[in-house]
Amino acid sequence: MIATLMINNLYSTKPFDLSRLLGEAFYKIHSPQQTDDFLNPYLGDFKIEWSNNQASIVMHKLSVGSINILGMAFDAQTRVHQANISQRHFIAFIIPIQLQIDVNVDGNELSVPTFGTFMASTEDQLTLDCPPLAQQLVVHIPFDLLNSLNTELFPNTCLIRSELNPSALLNHHQLGCFNALLGQALFIHTCPLTAPSQREWVRQIERGFALLTLESLLPSNSQLKSIPSTRSYNKPRLKTLEKLEAYMLSHLETPLTINDLIVEASCSRSRLFSLCQQQLGLSPMAWLRKLRLNAAQEYLMKHPHAPITAVAYRFGFSHLGRFAKYYQCQFGELPHKIRRRAS
Repeated sequence: MIATLMINNLYSTKPFDLSRLLGEAFYKIHSPQQTDDFLNPYLGDFKIEWSNNQASIVMHKLSVGSINILGMAFDAQTRVHQANISQRHFIAFIIPIQLQIDVNVDGNELSVPTFGTFMASTEDQLTLDCPPLAQQLVVHIPFDLLNSLNTELFPNTCLIRSELNPSALLNHHQLGCFNALLGQALFIHTCPLTAPSQREWVRQIERGFALLTLESLLPSNSQLKSIPSTRSYNKPRLKTLEKLEAYMLSHLETPLTINDLIVEASCSRSRLFSLCQQQLGLSPMAWLRKLRLNAAQEYLMKHPHAPITAVAYRFGFSHLGRFAKYYQCQFGELPHKIRRRAS
């Protein structure tokens, strides 16, 4: 429910309550001079310019595994200068809420629209200009996590930070992946699962954010764009789909992105889409959704008293309305009807 609330309400023109998203604020300050030492671990080497001496900042924070999600609210015009960014141990996604922010990356300026998502790995300077009453979400991806994934995918290459693109504004596809990962992170934070399931969700969310970061920041000629096989075998088409289906069936209750499926299939993005369309008439993610809806229907029949919202989240649907729509398209009825029959 929290993830759905986020997607629906971030576009509102009304002030958004970050505490409903991330929990109570852990930091509130009304004196700009007191911010530096406290915020340095979260923002790195930075300096804040305030439009007046009575300005305040409020910060919220939650963690999912090694991923940190921060919410920041400023009540006055604020400029944040960040230097020596290449020395930070993380790369940041920055998401303005309700009001756009202006960004200067190593001398290059751009505007990030409301709920647009900007990623920075810049080598030198980053400046954020935030209007009064601006709010931001900032998601930190540890560089160690990126190194680990890069080593897994490409054992013979090193991830060199200076070779990454200094910044990226996520495209439509990437933004969809980011929103799904963010919703899943908020879900497991607010709805604790059993220990084995919790660990698997956290692992998949960390991996998903890392894959998205590498895909966005590696140069366009990078090998990640095609994700070649990291395995020695070369199976026929149907064997590839059988293997991928087994993988999806074993991960119906954990978050997966298209990049997870590409890596598991050991083929390029275009090859996987072509294969699924030829053999199934579906895109890879539509295939995964079909399998998850089948599992959700079976679960509702066996557990007729389970809340439909909880079942939707369990099988990867962070928006109850879309879950009901997909369910009706696939089975010809809304989920609550089969639950009534089963009871």
